[in-house]
Amino acid sequence: MRKGFTLVELLIILVIIAILMGASFYWIYQWLFARKIEGDVNKIYTALTSAQLTARREKITVTVSFLNSTALQINASGKVSYVTLLTPFNMTESQISINEIGLFNPPRPIDIYSQFYGKTTLNCVRVYITKVCEGSWDGSKCVCRF
Repeated sequence: MRKGFTLVELLIILVIIAILMGASFYWIYQWLFARKIEGDVNKIYTALTSAQLTARREKITVTVSFLNSTALQINASGKVSYVTLLTPFNMTESQISINEIGLFNPPRPIDIYSQFYGKTTLNCVRVYITKVCEGSWDGSKCVCRF
């Protein structure tokens, strides 16, 4: 009687482990990418609500602009701050202004959505006249999650 495993048995086990790891890598990557999108949605939401609060509190006009698909610029009367995103986003308007009483302009809803909107359930931000909400992109508009 021999104790232990033969070299062939060990190689078979290693091949099975490699196949399982290769198959799971795709799903792990997709899951991590979805978390990046959700994190960026949260950054955009936080930046917009913070800008709205600043406009109300300091009684000034604040503008929020997309510099490119991965960067927001927030200008509050000369105080400029930036938000960098990890994934690219689209915006239905290039600039949003918030007046001194906290109302967003233009008065129609504005959508900011991930270019990879099929990957996660939380992938867009919708800006109304008085509020901002997070939601999921259905291909034509952001459906808010309340």
